Amino acid sequence: MPASRRGKTASSCLITGERGAVVKEWGGRYPVALGYPNVYQVGMGNLGFLSMYAILNAHPQIVAERFFLPDGGQKKPPVLTLESGRPLSAVRLILFSISFERDYLHVLEILKYSGLALLADDRQPADPLVMVGGVATFINPLPLSFFADAFLLGEGERQVPQVMELLLAGQQMKKSELLLSLSGVPGVYLPNSARKKSVEDCAPVKIPHCSDLDRFVPTSVVTTAGFASPLSASYLVEINRGCPRGCRFCAAGFVYRPFRNRSLPSLQPIFEAAMENGYRHFGLIGSALGDYPHLKELCSWLVRKGVAFSPASLRVDCLDAELLELLRAGGVKTLTVAPEAGSFRLRKLIHKQLNEEQILTASRLAVMTGIYQLKLYFLMGLPSETVEDLDDIFYLVSKIRKIMLDHRQSKQKSIQLTVSINPFIPKPHTPMQWAAFAGLKSLQEKQQYMQKLLRPLGNVKLEMENPWDAAWQAMLSRGNRDMGRLLLAMVERPQSPRRLIREAIKNSASLFAAQPLDIPLPWSFMQHHTSAETLLHMYQQLGPCS
Repeated sequence: MPASRRGKTASSCLITGERGAVVKEWGGRYPVALGYPNVYQVGMGNLGFLSMYAILNAHPQIVAERFFLPDGGQKKPPVLTLESGRPLSAVRLILFSISFERDYLHVLEILKYSGLALLADDRQPADPLVMVGGVATFINPLPLSFFADAFLLGEGERQVPQVMELLLAGQQMKKSELLLSLSGVPGVYLPNSARKKSVEDCAPVKIPHCSDLDRFVPTSVVTTAGFASPLSASYLVEINRGCPRGCRFCAAGFVYRPFRNRSLPSLQPIFEAAMENGYRHFGLIGSALGDYPHLKELCSWLVRKGVAFSPASLRVDCLDAELLELLRAGGVKTLTVAPEAGSFRLRKLIHKQLNEEQILTASRLAVMTGIYQLKLYFLMGLPSETVEDLDDIFYLVSKIRKIMLDHRQSKQKSIQLTVSINPFIPKPHTPMQWAAFAGLKSLQEKQQYMQKLLRPLGNVKLEMENPWDAAWQAMLSRGNRDMGRLLLAMVERPQSPRRLIREAIKNSASLFAAQPLDIPLPWSFMQHHTSAETLLHMYQQLGPCS
């Protein structure tokens, strides 16, 4: 079967099992290909991507169709839009939504599979405009600077409608004129105009945020059947955005500032409409759900409606007996919490204001309520980390395990404790963006140490990220424009991408080291809610970290 036909067959199979897909006639409309640079199952669990699909197709003059990274092993089929099976070269605009830095490489692969030039300067006037957005880009877009015509840095609900109106009005403009007109939209960054400038000379780009979240509620506007992502059985609803806690390592807590909540009256009609369409399980999305002021009221209302729900994660200091009982009544079987460090010293250092008693009390209340599965997230390789800090992870896990075994409602009830330990990665626009990334050898030794401690514990499942993968993510997170040259080489030599990555990691000691405080960082032209001066002050307060 020809590759193009295989691609169309796969697309038709996927869309047949969906609910909520929008299929429009192309005649007279501005065609947009909206892409998530990973496989279908991953992209369809992303609310930001689905939100852009809804916003674009709400415009009567626009037809937006989705595309994903082909899931075809070594022989990749051509990239076609899901709704009509058209090639990407047939649209006017290709818009990528990127959530994770490791998907940057997939952007280039998709362009290659589509027969489009990878470098923006090599594409022809008749080729589609390539724009890139998503949270990964308003953390650091620079590795993709050679390949994008424009970046949408910031929350897309504000930008995309403005951008589309300009594109509709400028259909007869030359590409250069069109891009110039887009430069007036808040958060639009034109990498071509900045490539020959130093960091100090780049014009500042202020990152926009939505002031009124009630105006638009991201939900699972399209749901899937038979291609399960972790929450695909749920209808996802974003409850709040950002986080007020200010953990010093967390990009989401800073790039999504200020912390904002939706009103309960804006959310209830969303849930009710989904219930009328047959949905009976909901995923509550937010990076600080425990700080949502109406959380108990919302959970109680959902319980009365007779539907199931589950939160993405919750802080232990918001878990009390009343909330846990509501969660159990809502069908929650697994609770996800993030102590981040085993010792109080390290938790205090990274501004994770939790003491051990709070963590143990929440664990006890959870199992006494009837929730027998806990997932704990920890960081490894934090600055100033010692063996004693790693031992404290073991001691904390052991105490939680004992509490769960001792306080379960019946000795016949089995417990499951999943411990996820991942390397700390310095992220731009956080106070710890200047901190060092632990070396590969150090991380490998620490992983072996933690495996020796935790593997013998019954009812404990240990998950740890490969240090090589973490190092690659760290490179992309703090990379500058030159990182694009490595991405280009990896796509042009697809037989040896792992070798290229490993060589680059071995030669990137300066990128992994603590960054000098008196030299502007490559992404410092981006202006988020928290100023660089404030971030630096927070970093310097960390003491041994800085």
